Amino acid sequence: MSTEPGGPEGARLPNEISAVLEVLRLFCFSYARPENQTWELAMETAERSFGPLQGWAIARCVLRVLTVLRRSRTTAIGFNNPFCRCCRNRLTTDERRFVQLLGLARQGRSEGAQAGALILCEGANPQPLLQETDRLAGLLFSKAQPSKRMVFR
Repeated sequence: MSTEPGGPEGARLPNEISAVLEVLRLFCFSYARPENQTWELAMETAERSFGPLQGWAIARCVLRVLTVLRRSRTTAIGFNNPFCRCCRNRLTTDERRFVQLLGLARQGRSEGAQAGALILCEGANPQPLLQETDRLAGLLFSKAQPSKRMVFR
């Protein structure tokens, strides 16, 4: 598994992207080692980073992205250990592609996003991943706050 510095030319990722990446890694770690139940820490991290309402909504979107990826791929998703001080400052190839996809979704650049999603999905239909990434980007980069009332579906 190759790893690269956190951002382009080793630059730091924006705080919101870094927080989403940490949540994603914690969810991945929870699947890799279910006995650790790090999904709880993923939810706490999202809440701490984005507030109680926005945090839970973002964590749910990250989990939806991960679910789509897990269903579309034939190989495991490469992720760095969120607890390793050295590793967490670097990106795996899959993490880098996810961060790029999120950036493209933020910019509304669907042509680049389509190719990146196809690679992340290992040739499977990229549309579900694109939809979930757009949903995440909409929550993450929107100035609007989620509704304060609870909605049950």
